Amino acid sequence: MINNQIIFFERTICISRSADGRIEEHEKTWRAAYRIDKNWESYSGLNWKEMTQFNNLVSHILPKGIRSFFFFDGERLDNFFRKGMEYEIKNAIMKVCQIELLDRCIDHLTTKFKELQRNIKGTTPDTDRISKEIEILSQSKEDLESEIEKLSKKIEEAQRNKEDIEEKLRNYTRFNVQDLQSERDWLESEVDKLDEKIGKKEKEVKRHFISGIIFLLGYDALKKTYELIDRKIKGVDQPPIPPDIKDKFLKDLLMHRRCICGTELSEGSLQRKAIEKLLNSIEPLSRISDEAMDGYYKISNILDEYKRFTSKRKELEEEYRELIKERKEKSQRLKEISEKLKGIPVEEIQNLENLRNSFEDEIRKCIAERSQKELQLKGVEDRIKIKNKELLKEIEKDKKQRKLRLKLELCEKSIEELKNIKEEVARSVREEVEQKTKEYFLTLHWKKGAFKDIKINDNYEISVISRLGTECLGTLSAGERQILALSFMAALSSVSGFEAPVIIDTPLGRISGEPKEKIAKSLPKYLQKTQLTLLITDQEYTSTVRDNMKERIGKEFELRYNEDEIATEIIEIRGG
Repeated sequence: MINNQIIFFERTICISRSADGRIEEHEKTWRAAYRIDKNWESYSGLNWKEMTQFNNLVSHILPKGIRSFFFFDGERLDNFFRKGMEYEIKNAIMKVCQIELLDRCIDHLTTKFKELQRNIKGTTPDTDRISKEIEILSQSKEDLESEIEKLSKKIEEAQRNKEDIEEKLRNYTRFNVQDLQSERDWLESEVDKLDEKIGKKEKEVKRHFISGIIFLLGYDALKKTYELIDRKIKGVDQPPIPPDIKDKFLKDLLMHRRCICGTELSEGSLQRKAIEKLLNSIEPLSRISDEAMDGYYKISNILDEYKRFTSKRKELEEEYRELIKERKEKSQRLKEISEKLKGIPVEEIQNLENLRNSFEDEIRKCIAERSQKELQLKGVEDRIKIKNKELLKEIEKDKKQRKLRLKLELCEKSIEELKNIKEEVARSVREEVEQKTKEYFLTLHWKKGAFKDIKINDNYEISVISRLGTECLGTLSAGERQILALSFMAALSSVSGFEAPVIIDTPLGRISGEPKEKIAKSLPKYLQKTQLTLLITDQEYTSTVRDNMKERIGKEFELRYNEDEIATEIIEIRGG
């Protein structure tokens, strides 16, 4: 109540049902207003006056795009780190970058660039044709970007729905459902790890193959050459290498016209002809003898390397086959678990499992389709660049269009430079979020020394590295995923540059036992210099948790439901 007027706060959400039956969320709004008249039976909008100062104040403190990074839903946060959610992580980081101004500049320049292109009429016989091709390609680019965005949203929604179903199965204790789902969680994590290992092994096999391409292409020729020289060296083929008699020795005999036995070697004599014949046969070998011997030993070394290359190749291929075999076995077990769940004589479980499988199929299908669209988009973007260059060359042929050409070049270069700046800002913010996430996670985690690093790669995929250097995101418990999510969101709010209170709903919802107590000790150090509000249930807020936090608690309130008033009262039980 302000100035004896009751203030009403209204929150609205706009949703619609798509053609395929999906519920899609479009916009959330809120407003504050008070009644102008006292006629409470009149619901005309004219009787209300909106109080814009509240919206203006909140927008000034915290822009709309990043408000979600200051209000965390602890129960839902770990969806960030499920498979296929890298787009959500990227979107979160891009919002924190606050590069709307850059985006607006790029959009404005792109629009201007298209307008300038449309002004090119008949400059040369080919300008109209190229302009039309660019227009068609640009429309194709916009369509592909829209389709990719829709597919990303579908993947995120299907992933959330699948996770909701799996959570229900984890909590179902009858018919061994809980154990089967736990085993499936572990198997899916193992399959993810195997997929990563298989990908790395494929690259390793390819690199090894490329490194030995000379062996694969030249092996037969090298082996044949080695065998020919070897037969000469061993005297199997005549004359041998190196020759038994030096050509210089025979030349000296012919020059002095006398053999070492004393026989005269006169012109035309049989003895002289015999020595000349021998000289003709060994002279070429004498000239190449040193090179042949050097090549012989080099080829020998290459053939030894080929043996090592072949041995390593077989070793890599065997490792690859083992990984494929292990993945196949685990995938088969996943199918068996699914069949077991579908075979349980409880309709609810059967329906949940069938629904889960349909979401899984949809995720797989959408990811494959999105990859194809991204590949098509890359091809279209490359073709647009080529066509733009062709268009500029055509314009250069008409001196009257020099000013227009300069404008086009300026727009194109400015767009590229702004995109580079945008990428650099995003990279810098990603690295800062990565560092902050690591800092918060290692502070909050109760297993000190169990983890050594957090990574967010160029594709916005997050990795948790154990002290042994292995990737272990897939094996984190629900509680560990929750503190990872809290750490990530805290990093986003910290990096955003805005100083606003942070609210966490259900911060300890999935954490139990000793970890809960240890996190309670760490939470007061979390987001220092920031007002932190915890919306916490009585099951989370045990006496031990309260004792661990009480030194840093400013104010404490309890929500109590008043049955007589049919309302919830806010009771202050500890003042600051």
